[in-house]
Amino acid sequence: MPPTPIPRRRVLELGALTGATALSGTALAACSSSGDDGGPGGGEAPNGRPNGPDTFPAEFPEVPTRVPEDSYAYDDLSAPVTMSLMLSGAFNGPRPKDPIKDFLEKKFNATIEFTSMVAEDMRNKLALTFTSGDAPDFIVIPAGLRDVANTLYEQGQLLNAADVLGLMPQASMYVTEAFKAWATIDEEMVGVPTYSTFPDVFNLYIRQDFLAKIGMDKPTNVDELMAYAKALKDNDPVPGKDGPWFMATGGDGAGWGMMSQVLAAFGHPGWNVKDGKINHPMIDGTTKAFLQFVNELRASDLLPPDWYTTAWEQLKSRTFNDQLGLVQYPGGNLATETYVARDNDFSKVEAWAPLGQISSPGNPEGLLPTPSGPGALFVFNAKLADDEAKLRRIAHMIDTFVYPNVNYWDVSQGGGPSIWGEDVIEVRFDEKTGLNVFTIPPDAPYHKDQSLASLADWQFFGYTLRWQTYEEKVAKYGYEWNQESALLKRWENFDVRLNLDPKPVQDLLTLGRKSEIQFALGQRSFDEWDAYVETWRKSGGQELLDAAAEQLGVQPA
Repeated sequence: MPPTPIPRRRVLELGALTGATALSGTALAACSSSGDDGGPGGGEAPNGRPNGPDTFPAEFPEVPTRVPEDSYAYDDLSAPVTMSLMLSGAFNGPRPKDPIKDFLEKKFNATIEFTSMVAEDMRNKLALTFTSGDAPDFIVIPAGLRDVANTLYEQGQLLNAADVLGLMPQASMYVTEAFKAWATIDEEMVGVPTYSTFPDVFNLYIRQDFLAKIGMDKPTNVDELMAYAKALKDNDPVPGKDGPWFMATGGDGAGWGMMSQVLAAFGHPGWNVKDGKINHPMIDGTTKAFLQFVNELRASDLLPPDWYTTAWEQLKSRTFNDQLGLVQYPGGNLATETYVARDNDFSKVEAWAPLGQISSPGNPEGLLPTPSGPGALFVFNAKLADDEAKLRRIAHMIDTFVYPNVNYWDVSQGGGPSIWGEDVIEVRFDEKTGLNVFTIPPDAPYHKDQSLASLADWQFFGYTLRWQTYEEKVAKYGYEWNQESALLKRWENFDVRLNLDPKPVQDLLTLGRKSEIQFALGQRSFDEWDAYVETWRKSGGQELLDAAAEQLGVQPA
């Protein structure tokens, strides 16, 4: 009888534990596996850990509940640990004072290193840190970087999350059958999938006071949207000010950011099925139509000079100073941030209005971007297999950040009652409905002290607007916007059903980031578009089209 082979993924995992496996920063190549260390759910967890769930629900719980405190009896808090954590944040600035970290270090008997960065920087950073052996112990990898997580897992750099689920009973509550499938490769879980921070509450918001001054109704299609952009310049509603410009990306030069919803107005923005065949915006004219729209905006001087390079936070100086006529935002955040930025003037909040469905020939119904799937993956460095105490401490702590566990509010929105006091931050959780009120006053410390702004990045371990409700006038106004946005029709989300090879995915991202902005800036003629699509196909596009068609069970293109 021949010897039983060790699965390749297990060989790589063993290599990672000895520092033998390296991840290339430019070629994140995935390999198939035939794992033998247990499928997601069921079976005995290693090292005496609590077992994870045997089955997974179809939906999130109707009423979220907090797991009992004794769920974490597995963690001996008397033993100090040192841990490193990483996530993709919104602020990503220095934290010279970090009372959230101080609170957690004391409560969990830990020394914590916390790093946050934009998602695209994370893509490159992870490659370097795992190659050098300095990778964080725990990472929240955004859903958009699932290909990176898959590659790290295939190379043995991450633990099988199914072996960790029992340590995270709160997070396990939100692992639905669909989420589990999304996070699984060959019966092994790459990470613990978690809910999104902003569940279908992003929408385009237009300045309805500008519309009134220039004598226009709300745009309902892309032609009317362009007419509005031109009217802002030709019939300046705020004479003497810089602008108003149409909009900007807020993407820090790394993507389309706020303009991504405009892309969806021209057609399905991702992998999809059309007439029984696999489809993609690169091959059906959607991306081209969007880039032609942006190019016309730019050529007509309707975008600010820094429209592509400014980051989200820096863009707020334009957003809240009458310099932009259109933004993409979660409604609640737009209402409260406008109110604070404009000296508590509620009329400035009322100046904004949700835009709704914007149609085009490629999108007659005006469908919005796809509904939210998983927001991120909680992944654990494979080296934690040699440090059970640290693994348990990290899993315990992170699980208390998940809704509605005890530290959920303390790490959210710049810090909760345990950080600043109950007289400053008010939290009320209704156990009967599972909803919460999280009141942050305009004079909260992190509103007054800009050196505290990046404390808000702690929230991306578990914060979500899904179960948050409001009572205060401004916040309630924005919450109603959120509710309205959540009801709008959206494109179908096919991505959650796909598991594509990350190497060509990365190659196409690199190609697109370099090439698409050239078309938008007029540096390349659209006469070259067909040749560019052919390059896209040869650079991995056709390979991914074929793979997506096979996985979805449709005809190739």
